[in-house]
Amino acid sequence: MNQLLVLSDTFEAFSRPQEDHKSWLEFGGRVEATLERWYGSAVDVEALHEIALTVAQNYHDQSIKYDAADRIKNCLWPVFLAKTTDLPSPFWDVFEAFDAGEFHRKADKSDDPIKEYTDPMIAQILARVSE
Repeated sequence: MNQLLVLSDTFEAFSRPQEDHKSWLEFGGRVEATLERWYGSAVDVEALHEIALTVAQNYHDQSIKYDAADRIKNCLWPVFLAKTTDLPSPFWDVFEAFDAGEFHRKADKSDDPIKEYTDPMIAQILARVSE
């Protein structure tokens, strides 16, 4: 089984909305502890960049679906913010790409934000990092 799917399933248990700052920090701590157990070492900003690019590549290759990739992205967000107040690439770019697929722009919801926004953004990010 794809390791990212296992990670996504693990994070699904954490993905309840966080109601206050303290619970958000606790949530980030649980996610980070899971990542550290998973990867066998402390997770730094560089590791988060690598994870984000791995998620993007697996999504682009259709190894994981949008929902799993978006869930991982959302769960990594508090961990990332605990490490830096900057929003460096590629993590931020991947975050924005999946975030763009979360909502419709048309009132009648006839648009497909994942196909119209997320997919091209992910393709551009991956093209940029492969140069």
